[in-house]
Amino acid sequence: MDNSSSTNQNGKVKVFISYSSKDVDLMNELLVQLKVLTISDKDVDFWQDGYLEPGLKWDEEIKDKLHSAHIVLMLISAYFLTSDYVWNIEVQNTLERQEKNEVTAIPIILSPCAWMQTPIVQFQALPRKGRPITDFPDRNTALLEVVNGVYRVIRNWKQRLASIG
Repeated sequence: MDNSSSTNQNGKVKVFISYSSKDVDLMNELLVQLKVLTISDKDVDFWQDGYLEPGLKWDEEIKDKLHSAHIVLMLISAYFLTSDYVWNIEVQNTLERQEKNEVTAIPIILSPCAWMQTPIVQFQALPRKGRPITDFPDRNTALLEVVNGVYRVIRNWKQRLASIG
């Protein structure tokens, strides 16, 4: 069953960013680039655990945001792949929901790691051909490629949500 209409009460495409806290600097660089998408389109919400409000039960809030997301950006590094919480909660939930066509999983390869030996390999990665962002001579070129790919998926979700209206 597709639950995208029940998870979209405010009419926005919800994007969850799954990452290891050890990759926070690179995640923040990506967020700066992704910010352009929220300036030009107010119907997109990006969320990552750094947005947690004081006093909230962090585990419940993360699971709620993850479950209501239309798109999950998985920021892949060795730290991501070896984080028990990220792998057992965030990745497993995303893989299950992707099978039901409830979410679009987008692996974003941050740094060289063994991601191709995981179930994540079944998804088209960004940057193209799974080239790690840290391997680009100009990191902004890689980040722009990621933003353009994410934008295409956001547009597809907007059309999908509009059709179920």
